[in-house]
Amino acid sequence: MVSATTPPSSLSPPPSLQPSVSYTTILTASGIAFLGGIGGSIWYSRRKLAKENALAATTPTSASQRVQAVAPVLTPSELRRAHVDVGWFALKALGLGTLLAVGTTGTLAVAVGWWLDVRNGPI
Repeated sequence: MVSATTPPSSLSPPPSLQPSVSYTTILTASGIAFLGGIGGSIWYSRRKLAKENALAATTPTSASQRVQAVAPVLTPSELRRAHVDVGWFALKALGLGTLLAVGTTGTLAVAVGWWLDVRNGPI
């Protein structure tokens, strides 16, 4: 039985083809880079928010500058029409997103097949 941790010597590549860096090292480095990117974006967002809050705290505002938001009042017919419009928008967005995803995947598959000189059927 072959162990998952140590490959048999007959299956291991010759020394000239063995990678110079182990897969564990590459995965660890990519994980650290990913977490560093996430941490950096969080740090930048917090720093920017703190700057904006400090600027807003120093800027004087008067009661005349504040604008009260007025909630729109819709009649029942306008509300029904809005629901219909939202449904059509969602359907169109789903269709367009699906078309873009399938088209891009097909284009990518054809491009990679051409690049690697691989054919998948009678062409």
